[in-house]
Amino acid sequence: KKWLVARKWSVMGWYANQPRFVEKSSANHHRYKARWYRRHRNKEDPWVSITDHGPARNSGDIVYGENNAGSVHASKILPMHMGANVYIRQKVVKVPDMRKIDGGGWRLVRHVPEGLTWHPAKDQLRGTAKYGKKGGPLSSHAWSIPFAHSKFDEFLFATGDGKKWLIAKKKSVLGWYSNGQREILKSSTSAKPYKARWYRRHRNKEDPWVSIVDHGPARGKGGILYGENNAGGVHASTILPMHMGANVYIRQKGKTYTPGNCKAIDGGDWTLVRHVPAGNRWHPAKDRLAGRVAYGIPGTELSSAAWSVRFAQEDFDEFLFSTGDCDRWLIAKKTQVYGTYANAPRWVEKSSAKGTRYRARWYNRNNVREDPWISVADHFPSIKTGNIVYGEGSYGRLHATTVLPKHKGANVFIRKSKPALKPGTCAQLDGGGWRLVRHVPAGRTWHPAKDQLRGTSEYGTPGNELAPTAFSVSFHRTPFQQFLFSTGDCKEWVVASKASVLGWYNNVPRQVKKTSDFGGRHTVKWFRRHGHKEDPWISTVDHVPAIKSGKLVYGENNFGGVHASRVLPVHMGANVFVRNIKDGVYPGNCAAVEGGGWQLVRHVPAGTRWHPATDRLLGTHAYGKAGTELSAHSWSIRFDKATFDEFLFSTGDCKKWLVATKQSVLGWYANAPRAIKSSSLSSRPTKARWYRRKGNKEDPWISLTDHVSAIKQGNILYGESLYGHSHAKNILPIHQGANVFIRVNKGGSSTVAGDTKKPKKEKIGIWHTKGGAKPRSKAKRGCAKPQPLRKDGTFRMMSKGFANTIAVMVNNFAPKFATAMIQAQSGVARRAAMKATKSGVREIMNQHYNKLSQLTGRKALFYCRYIGGVNSAKLANQCQTNAIAIMDRVRTADMTKCAVAKAAKVAIPKAKAAARRAALIARKRLIRNLRPALKALAWKIFYKGFAKKQKAWDAVQNKGFCVLREKKRKMI
Repeated sequence: KKWLVARKWSVMGWYANQPRFVEKSSANHHRYKARWYRRHRNKEDPWVSITDHGPARNSGDIVYGENNAGSVHASKILPMHMGANVYIRQKVVKVPDMRKIDGGGWRLVRHVPEGLTWHPAKDQLRGTAKYGKKGGPLSSHAWSIPFAHSKFDEFLFATGDGKKWLIAKKKSVLGWYSNGQREILKSSTSAKPYKARWYRRHRNKEDPWVSIVDHGPARGKGGILYGENNAGGVHASTILPMHMGANVYIRQKGKTYTPGNCKAIDGGDWTLVRHVPAGNRWHPAKDRLAGRVAYGIPGTELSSAAWSVRFAQEDFDEFLFSTGDCDRWLIAKKTQVYGTYANAPRWVEKSSAKGTRYRARWYNRNNVREDPWISVADHFPSIKTGNIVYGEGSYGRLHATTVLPKHKGANVFIRKSKPALKPGTCAQLDGGGWRLVRHVPAGRTWHPAKDQLRGTSEYGTPGNELAPTAFSVSFHRTPFQQFLFSTGDCKEWVVASKASVLGWYNNVPRQVKKTSDFGGRHTVKWFRRHGHKEDPWISTVDHVPAIKSGKLVYGENNFGGVHASRVLPVHMGANVFVRNIKDGVYPGNCAAVEGGGWQLVRHVPAGTRWHPATDRLLGTHAYGKAGTELSAHSWSIRFDKATFDEFLFSTGDCKKWLVATKQSVLGWYANAPRAIKSSSLSSRPTKARWYRRKGNKEDPWISLTDHVSAIKQGNILYGESLYGHSHAKNILPIHQGANVFIRVNKGGSSTVAGDTKKPKKEKIGIWHTKGGAKPRSKAKRGCAKPQPLRKDGTFRMMSKGFANTIAVMVNNFAPKFATAMIQAQSGVARRAAMKATKSGVREIMNQHYNKLSQLTGRKALFYCRYIGGVNSAKLANQCQTNAIAIMDRVRTADMTKCAVAKAAKVAIPKAKAAARRAALIARKRLIRNLRPALKALAWKIFYKGFAKKQKAWDAVQNKGFCVLREKKRKMI
């Protein structure tokens, strides 16, 4: 009938007739206070009662006493209520995980339990105090770990129940102030920055006083969130007993690893190879992390289903095991993960629990399906604390339930670790391609430059990264997009865009690509102000903390002090590099492979299927919106009309690629060796067995190694028809998709239809034939055989200069000449020639070879002559090859000289009349536009006319232009 519930801390301690908290009782179901006794040397203490001790003796409300004490303390309660009992319990209280507030990344460093006194620490939040055994946010004892040397820039002060909290910058908390206004970034009462008055005074051991509102009102309202030196009074009693104590957290803002971005941990460059979603079972794999199994559809770090890709053939030496929310992770060498061991200590390079190398006990036993067990701490404690980060065989129980459901599953990453750069080799950072433009040696002053990084200052003798004297070269006219600022020993560095560095800003966050501290994009506060000659100040962390921690990497105007003394003498000086991001080979810039000059024509993103195209790499398919090498969708542009002779096949991350000639790629072959000019595996020519078969829509299969072995190794670089299976799963998801490039090998660049840059024109060639004939297909006696070929099998060519002149005259002065030639043809020949007039002969050569093969001999010959007259010699030679083959196969009466001559007899008089009329009315400006070498003949023909002056025609004849003889008459 009579009872009370009180917290352990409220009962324990030393007090005499002091108010103690009662959570609830038979008299009151709300929290209240009652006066009790627990004195030194009083063996009957403690006296615990429902009401204050004095009245409780007579009212029979005392519920606990010791040492057989009697009198009214016992006689008023024990006989009437059947004695008395004492119970204990561990109350389960659900409180929010404050480590995840405001994006997460918080680390708990100090705790005080519910009670009437604040933290025992006396270091004024410097982080040097160490006491108690490290526990959690609801520990029953006070504890603190050192954090003075930890990298952080924000504090989080919170009550144990998470109902009251505030976030403030490190610089806002530290410093000296008395009732001074300090900035709060956000709190449980406001999502926007504001200020409150706090205390942090010299010689006041209880300072700092940190509160949600101004210190004065906060004392009585329970708004104090931090105090030291066991300070009590209303500063503690209005907050700690009601809110389950208080905690202190720290974090480095730029180092927050958000869920789904664990690949940025420890500088990044990780490749995701295995994933298990939130649930009650570990990975389905049973290969003991060998990377031999593949299952599911490869996705992201937060995919809803388990998946894995094969990685046994990948070149890597480090594992990263992490939870989906990046809260728990560890990095270990491949050699430490592999092997056979049972509860044996294995080396961990670093983890979410510790930033330095240490050991943890793991399991990897033979014939045990769920092994290996990888954990942040030793295996058995990790089961209950949820620190296991890897298991197999779909194992469940506490091994999974304490971590996977709470932390959004788990992931496995791999990477090839980069050897530490030696001093003076910083130009290799972030993929290389850097150009050194400014240097300051080890000393106590920064760069002598005063151009605020515009690149106009020039001084000193250019040297290397460790030169003994300062120097700078001009780079304001150099095309570049990125800066690299580094110390001479390469231990501190920043990569940022030109746009982020330049501009005007005053302690404003600027975007950086990566730093020596963090491998992902984040912001850092810098200075670049008008009128300040020492600006800009570039640092790896925010400027103010960077000064003391030696994190500055750039300053000007010979500025010294701690800005320079804590970094330049320690790190062998500092350097400035620039680079054009179009230079160098890195993800998104594979076009720089083998000297560049490549044009991207086809792309497939990371996924499980190859290109949608089914044109067998002929370039006739166009789909999707043309994008970049890392586009999220498949796309292709037409390149069937392009002039090129080399292919480049590459993955999106540029780690795997090969260069092959067009001739080697096209053609028909099945598991046949094809030549590779160079590749990511070898800079020398090699061969690999590929497929390009008729009737197989997924062909061609292009690979770095022989096709069969390449499937398992993930070395396939091209496939079509949305083909999937292992051909795609082992390469596309891991290497950010794949791309196809083309280029002209010798000094040129590929030209695709639609490009603004016009291809270079080829010189023109025209052929000879002899004889005359009638237009009928039947040959008559007396007609000589046609002689279109030389003895060596080639057509007879006229001089190139005169051929150019005639071509210009045909195109500019006598456009009807071409029309007359077309009219002289019939059937397929006429349609093919008309098509050539409209769309260009290149399309005819690519798409209408079959039509050409259907022509009779005379039509094929006339067709080639037409190509030679209005296009290039190169194309005409291609036509010539085709025509020769046709004439060899189909040598009939239609191919005789009579048919050719008669066609010319009909066409040429009409062409002469048209040319004469065109010449007489031609504008002089058409001739002025000709090259100097052609003007003389053009003017001669213009003034003298075509038909009247026999000498002009004799000159044409003497040049050997298409002389046809019939009845001793000369015609063109």
